[in-house]
Amino acid sequence: MRAVVGPVKAGKTSALVGHARALAFAGRAPVILSPEVDTRSPLFTHCGVDAGDVVALVRKVGQGADYAAVTEGATDVLADEGQFLPPGIVEALARDPRPVTVYGIDMDYLGRGIGSMPEILSRAAAVQKLTARCDGCGAPARFSRRLTPQTEVVLVGEGIYSPRCAACFGA
Repeated sequence: MRAVVGPVKAGKTSALVGHARALAFAGRAPVILSPEVDTRSPLFTHCGVDAGDVVALVRKVGQGADYAAVTEGATDVLADEGQFLPPGIVEALARDPRPVTVYGIDMDYLGRGIGSMPEILSRAAAVQKLTARCDGCGAPARFSRRLTPQTEVVLVGEGIYSPRCAACFGA
């Protein structure tokens, strides 16, 4: 298993879409897992990448999902918003002999590991960390600062988070 992580607006889902397209172009049969808790449109990207041609590959998964059924016939398994994947799916991904790549945020708005991501990162054979452009100063950003007063760990929506560098995150 491989993991691609970074803050909000780092291009994770855009990278996933490009990965899926490249696999399909090469004659492979990828499937994309997306957690049920992510209620945004499938393969939502902050930069407006049109994912229309790969949305058909998306399978929503939740607690108790049948991993074998949702990945049947796939040559490669990609997962979006990995931090929200249920433990059973994470375990199945880690044990899957097919190429598996999980994309997601590695830290919550307080800079701590979030959801399933610490387990994914500990089980991954390779990890790629992406950065965004800090909304505070323009430097490379690896944190996601929450812009709203809510304190729930899981809060999904547009305009709730801003990418920040270490200096602006702590400011």
